[in-house]
Amino acid sequence: MFLTRLIQNGKDDRGSGLVAVIALTLVTAIIGVTVGAVTVHSLQTTNGVAGSVEARSAALAGIADAELLLRDRAADGTDSCPAGGILTRTGTPAYEVEIFADDLSEGWTSSPSCPAAESTRVKIVSTGFADRATPGAGARGGEVVIEAIYQYVPEYTELEVIDPAVYAYQIEGDLKNFELGIEPNTVIASDIQIRNGNFICTNGASVAGSVVLAQGYADLVNCSISGNLYVSDYVRASGSGSTISGNLIAAGSVLDTSSRAATLSSRAVVQGDVFVGGSVSMTASPGTTRVGGNVTAARNSSTTVSVANSTRVDGNVLSTGTITGGASVIGGTRSPGVAGLQSPPPPLVPDWVDVPFNSDLAWIQNSTWWERGFRNVVTWSGNCSLSGSDPRWGALASYTQRTIIDATGCTNGVVHQSNVSPTVNLQTDIVFFSRSFTFNKLYARASNNVDPRRMYFIVPDNTADKVPTCSGGAGDIYYNNEDDINAPLAIFFYTPCKVTSDRNKMRGQIYGGSVEFRQQAQWTFVPSAPPGIDFSVDENQEEVLSGSYMGERLTLRELSNGG
Repeated sequence: MFLTRLIQNGKDDRGSGLVAVIALTLVTAIIGVTVGAVTVHSLQTTNGVAGSVEARSAALAGIADAELLLRDRAADGTDSCPAGGILTRTGTPAYEVEIFADDLSEGWTSSPSCPAAESTRVKIVSTGFADRATPGAGARGGEVVIEAIYQYVPEYTELEVIDPAVYAYQIEGDLKNFELGIEPNTVIASDIQIRNGNFICTNGASVAGSVVLAQGYADLVNCSISGNLYVSDYVRASGSGSTISGNLIAAGSVLDTSSRAATLSSRAVVQGDVFVGGSVSMTASPGTTRVGGNVTAARNSSTTVSVANSTRVDGNVLSTGTITGGASVIGGTRSPGVAGLQSPPPPLVPDWVDVPFNSDLAWIQNSTWWERGFRNVVTWSGNCSLSGSDPRWGALASYTQRTIIDATGCTNGVVHQSNVSPTVNLQTDIVFFSRSFTFNKLYARASNNVDPRRMYFIVPDNTADKVPTCSGGAGDIYYNNEDDINAPLAIFFYTPCKVTSDRNKMRGQIYGGSVEFRQQAQWTFVPSAPPGIDFSVDENQEEVLSGSYMGERLTLRELSNGG
């Protein structure tokens, strides 16, 4: 019995040991599972962080590649923006890039697109992908989305301008009730080029073309310009009659008394763009002052663009400084503090072209005039004050070959009195050379209404220095004609001294050392420069908006991190 009890006690001890062994095994297993889980999680976390870094690097690479393409401009001025504004790379680094241009109204285009010439901002959204597989990510690994916004700066290029209707090395007086027009059904601009002096235009005066001032300012009060106004200094325009149908460009070499490059007020309108090297002020008081295009003010950080209530800019406003005026008065984007924006250069007006003359027949036969068919040479001398039925005037109708009238020997120049008769019907072109001309009336017509005829009245400039030399007997041209010059006849006036026009119904061109238009002056521009003489040497280059280029980066931010 005692032996039986010992055997039973031995069996109970063996069961206890088994339980202990099983418990120990379970604890060890739990510890192993826990350690394994922690290890796996740590590996996943490490992999995810690395994947996120790779994806971020890939997204930044996409930003850099897209920026490089947009900055890589071709010779024709276009950039290398990818088709549809989308750039994709499947290798390493892998990314998908979308480019958005501003919608010209403070927002962005709804779908990717390349920026237009009028754009002022561009947005690049780049999604970068990790190289390694990342838990919870797609087949391409984790992804990071980064957005970068850049300025887009306007760029202006030069445009050639044809011979002007009026070239003045110096302008004098104010233009009041003055009209410079063009022929009906023509597309030729009637331009004015002024080398020195200011353009003061008031009282309903009008120019059917562009006005270019190489050294001076423009002051418009109820004055209309059908083309562009391009000046070296500043522009002031006011009144409901002040309309610039093209662009207003002011280099700002000299600013006005308020330190502005452009001041528009009292219902003045610029239908195109305003591009100036200084501050801009737009006020109503009374009525709506308006700019139909963009306003670009480039000088320094102190430059201001002030768009007051009841005025309007339909396009974008860019400034190297500040902008005043919100969405209610500015239709497009507002871009203050634009770095890299350059002021427009002063306009170029061609040098003076010297037109010499010598009475020596050998000189004439070696001249451009002779080459162009002016081979009938007639000499006037003595008293050349033409009145009544002066035979010299009547003889003009009999010439059938291009003719040179050498009147340099006339003691007091050529004076055309109001009672000269008859009205000559010209069968050919005639050039007059004299020390001065005075026209109280000019009785001349083309012999028919089909063949264009030209009369050139030239006071020679025999000093070859590219500036008007009003000396050595050279004098003025004074035009006070009460008789109309009708098509197809046109007149060309040239003198290194002064041209004064005080009558209407004139057709042709003026080229003067100085020019003054009095209140009754009205001209219709007809290209009539002498054949073989190039008055467009160093011709003015007019600047127009041709595109934009990448400016500085404004913002860079991470939109999402799926790594």
